[in-house]
Amino acid sequence: MGVVTSSVGLPFGILAVVLANSVALLADLLRAAAALVAVVLSWLTLRAVRRARPDAFNYGLGKLESSVHDLLDRALEESRQLLIVRVLAQHFDAYEHVREVRSRRSGARIYIEIFLGFDASRTLGGVQRAVDAMRADLEALIAGSSVVIVPAAVRPA
Repeated sequence: MGVVTSSVGLPFGILAVVLANSVALLADLLRAAAALVAVVLSWLTLRAVRRARPDAFNYGLGKLESSVHDLLDRALEESRQLLIVRVLAQHFDAYEHVREVRSRRSGARIYIEIFLGFDASRTLGGVQRAVDAMRADLEALIAGSSVVIVPAAVRPA
């Protein structure tokens, strides 16, 4: 019904703008034309929804509830945090100290960042081998993880 009434009034609005040569009437005509477009698009959407198969839409409370976690970043579960600590303990002799550990889950991916201090007298190759071994162990234990280990030199005190 809104499409018909808006469509009937539009030609009269165009005539009024042309005869009056008024900016105010032009603005009102543009507003009415935008309203007509909105009503037509709404009508087409409702018509498409009514004709569609109900099983074609994957929505509902069970879907908003199970998908919310994929949209938000959240902390890593304690059991997985303990796996990180376990790998760090296994490689305790490889580094001097742990500066920081960050972990989070974003959708299906798990991001782990570990900042470690290594003895400054160690060769770069030795540090890289230790980093690669820890990264491989973590990625094997925690499926879907992306591990970044950032080494830093530690000078003896």
